[in-house]
Amino acid sequence: MPTIAAINGHAYAAGGILALYHDYRIMRTRKGWVCLPEIHLNLQFSKTTIDLLRQRYPPSVVQQLAQFGKRFTAEESLDIGLVDAVTENAGLLDLAISFARTLLGKDGFDREALTALKMNLYSKVVDSFNIVFAEEIERYATRFNKGASKL
Repeated sequence: MPTIAAINGHAYAAGGILALYHDYRIMRTRKGWVCLPEIHLNLQFSKTTIDLLRQRYPPSVVQQLAQFGKRFTAEESLDIGLVDAVTENAGLLDLAISFARTLLGKDGFDREALTALKMNLYSKVVDSFNIVFAEEIERYATRFNKGASKL
């Protein structure tokens, strides 16, 4: 099903990445920023996150957000397409629910059809996630096997 993030404050670092992975984002106005400050923390993004950012946003937005860690207000985020709507905090959840109902329409979507479509649409992101996930499983298995051999 489509996912909608209702952002009631900062969407910073991992919280920002989580929000950007949603299909749609509704953000509280005049409170909080969207920011990926990893460059200021000497951290790297996963290939999956970079692939998603490149697929969804123009290069100038990816550069400011990911390469330079610029923080964007809710209104700036709306202007450049990081969020889909802004509203006062009191109406945030109601707007997100209304947005979902409008998006789904009267009959909604077939889950299998939407899943297949999203898998195809984001195939590069899914492929890089699967590679990263497999590498993590391999690292975990190696550490586990080393620990188990000491028993």
